[in-house]
Amino acid sequence: MTKITRTFIASAAACLLAIMLMTVRCFAYDYSTITGTKASGAEISGYSGALEVNVVDFGADKKGKKDSSKAIQKALDYAIDNGSNSVQIKVVVPKGKYRIDKLLEIYSNTWLYLEDGATIVRNFDKGCMIKNAQANGAGGYGSERNIVIEGGCWDGNPSSTSRPFSNMRFGHMKNLWIKNVEIKNNYNGHHVEIGGVKGITIEDCDFHGYTGTFQKEAIQLDTISNSDVFPAYEPFDDTPCDNAVIKNNKFHDLIRGLGSHSACLGVYYTNTLISGNSFYNMSGTAIVLINHKKCIIENNTMKNVGCAIDFKYMTDYENANFHVPNSGYAGIKDRLDDNANTIIRNNDITVVGTYYYPEPYAIQIFGKKLEKSYSHPDYNYTVKGVKIVDNTIKTAGSAVRLTDVSGIFIGSNDISYDYDRYNYSMDLIWLSESSQVTVTKNKLTGTKQNSVYISGGSGNEVSSNTIKKPGVSGVYVSGGSDKNTISGNTITSAGSNGIKITKEAKADVRKNTVKKSKNHGLIFTGGSGKASDNILEENGLSGLMADNSASVEFFNNTCNKNKGYGIKANKKSQVKISGNSFADNSKGDIYVTGSAAVLLNAPDNVKSQDICSDKLTLTWDEVSQADGYYVYRKTDAEDAEFEQIATVTDGTSFTDYGLVPKTRYVYKVKAFLDTVDSVQEGSDSADMSIKTKLTIVGCTTNMRGSMSYTGKERTQIFDVFVGGETLIPDVDYRTVYSDNVNVGTAKVTVIGMGQYCDSADFQFDITLKSDNVMVIKPQELNSKSIVTGKPTMKAQGYEVAEAVKDKLDHTSHSEPAIVVNYNSPSQVIAKARANMLDLRVRSYRELTGETIYGAWL
Repeated sequence: MTKITRTFIASAAACLLAIMLMTVRCFAYDYSTITGTKASGAEISGYSGALEVNVVDFGADKKGKKDSSKAIQKALDYAIDNGSNSVQIKVVVPKGKYRIDKLLEIYSNTWLYLEDGATIVRNFDKGCMIKNAQANGAGGYGSERNIVIEGGCWDGNPSSTSRPFSNMRFGHMKNLWIKNVEIKNNYNGHHVEIGGVKGITIEDCDFHGYTGTFQKEAIQLDTISNSDVFPAYEPFDDTPCDNAVIKNNKFHDLIRGLGSHSACLGVYYTNTLISGNSFYNMSGTAIVLINHKKCIIENNTMKNVGCAIDFKYMTDYENANFHVPNSGYAGIKDRLDDNANTIIRNNDITVVGTYYYPEPYAIQIFGKKLEKSYSHPDYNYTVKGVKIVDNTIKTAGSAVRLTDVSGIFIGSNDISYDYDRYNYSMDLIWLSESSQVTVTKNKLTGTKQNSVYISGGSGNEVSSNTIKKPGVSGVYVSGGSDKNTISGNTITSAGSNGIKITKEAKADVRKNTVKKSKNHGLIFTGGSGKASDNILEENGLSGLMADNSASVEFFNNTCNKNKGYGIKANKKSQVKISGNSFADNSKGDIYVTGSAAVLLNAPDNVKSQDICSDKLTLTWDEVSQADGYYVYRKTDAEDAEFEQIATVTDGTSFTDYGLVPKTRYVYKVKAFLDTVDSVQEGSDSADMSIKTKLTIVGCTTNMRGSMSYTGKERTQIFDVFVGGETLIPDVDYRTVYSDNVNVGTAKVTVIGMGQYCDSADFQFDITLKSDNVMVIKPQELNSKSIVTGKPTMKAQGYEVAEAVKDKLDHTSHSEPAIVVNYNSPSQVIAKARANMLDLRVRSYRELTGETIYGAWL
């Protein structure tokens, strides 16, 4: 580490960094609950018989020169008296062209079958071509039932004097099946208008041809709320459509394809399957669904449309699309349900700019919070629980737009920006005031704006996406959006910044790889949060940037080969750093300017050791990225102030000498970082209060000078005195003995404890008892007299010595009465008697590797 000699510390570095710790998705949405629909559509079966009639037999003109409405109606009327739940009436329209001058009415249990080449042409200016008869006038789903319309063509044939109309209308009924029908040419109305029908199947049909300026769906699903919404279908009881299957149809050259552009508050369309349809050349929306739930929209192809799917629980102009329930608003909030439980998957979508959508988008999920509304109760009409997965989207504007929604999952979609068409500057995925939205594993390529834009809301996750060439940023978080997680994304070649957090937004940004952005890899400007474990390489400016008073943590990031700095802090930003690595950044690793501050972590685990009377040692844990540490000290006096006493640039310890005994000092440690042109301090460690001790060196004792040998450890009870005070054992000191078993000099070390330090050594002697010498005269020698003496210790063996010329000749014995080196004790005795020598005996014992002898006897 570079030795720091400067004492100037940037004033801003004295401030503590306030970091908002990210709590990600405290109450994460359970996406497994999004199951969509089990819609089965119309269920028409169980007939035991059928009757067939032909419209030509009733006088229908298949050349189209005469009005055939009366003839066809007579054929349809046949079901009044002859059709039943067990008998189906099949009305056949042969090949030909049939002009009708007024509407037709169809009854229960009727199968209206148009042969190939059969066309019914409308020849009047007001009203629909065919409707269910409402024979019993019932509400709910209680009017007609079991109606099938199959084959042929229904031509609305509008004239210059035509009023808006629908080709077909059905309401208050159950089980409607329309299949293999071409329905064309409508003016400012719907090709098929369906209100309050349960059990709908529309399949293999072709809808096309529209004139007028009203944005009307070819297939309209509606509630029967009032005469403006669904005229001529009393009673108006808010009956919605339920259990609809719309599959394998063609919609082209229209404004809108299918769905609902109006709804009744608290009333929902339920169980809708839209599958395998194709929509192309549509200036408006392919599918618009207001107040729908339990839907699956899958495997559809939508080409050259202004909007593919528009899913709403409120609109910008709520008074134009939502109606007051006939029951009124009493208890309305108990009837509101924001759980859409809808899946949008495996659709192939291309959206382009159109007259109605100059700024096109593929999918919109829209909610709205009403406050002080003049038309509806104040409430947050949000949308929850939608999966948007595995779609292929090519857009000249935006791909997915979310407003005031939550629990939306956007995953594994392939989304690209269409540069080949006239295009618009829009974000690919746009979130406004939305929460708990997950955007994951998508492939996002191109756009003139941001790949993912988040404004407002909370708890959103953008993870594991592959993002290439956004015009501005890969991920842009703004508008105070809180608790966002941006993780595991790969972002390359952003037109501005790889990731940008701004305008008081908060985000936890981790494990992303950001390369080759024109400006910064990751920038917090006015936002806050944490960036950790990211790889930021080859960006045009800095790898990590904090600007405009941002408050952030940068931990364990890799910043390599950026054309600016690895990390830059600017304009009063507060940046806490740890564990980052740097390599080959053109301008340097860390740069601080504009009254910003880069703060290191406070040293942890500050401890004291080797405390004595005049010195002590401080130790602490290493602070990542620190170039050194400042050590501060003060006494505990009330008016004492910290003073810097040391700068440590090698290691994480410091020994303070020259202290006053028995004095309390307070220490703290602060890390510092030497940036490109300033020194930045970290946060202070916790204060460490330490009291110096008194030395025990020079103490005195009342220890005895010697002790007798016993073969066991010898210890003493004694007092220790320092400065006239008697110390307390095991409180002020402890003792350690050595060499205190055998005969010789024992050592006692007195070691200071508590408020005492150091140590002092003392000694005492270990000696044998003084034994009377037993002189054995030769005339007294016998086998026992050798061992009649009593040694002072338990013997392992004996030595016998005889006096020869004033010297002792030592001879070892392994046991009593046995003399080593002699054949027998009698030999020794005989020898002693013969020479009239004195014999002496002493015992011995092997201890700790040496032989210890007793006194001679």
